[in-house]
Amino acid sequence: MQSYQIEFVGRGKLRPSLNVVCDDDHQALRWASGLLSENLGAEVSSEGRLVGWATTADSDAQKGL
Repeated sequence: MQSYQIEFVGRGKLRPSLNVVCDDDHQALRWASGLLSENLGAEVSSEGRLVGWATTADSDAQKGL
């Protein structure tokens, strides 16, 4: 398991960054995507390595909207 950092960006009240432990990059990105209620996106990294971005568009697609 790896440690990941999730930094939120966008409009409204920004959530504080999170440190999470996940099985892999995909799980970390899914976790970040599920936390985007008020923010436009989140940058996910692990030990200085950019893993990717989660956006509200990703969240809406996962919800079937």
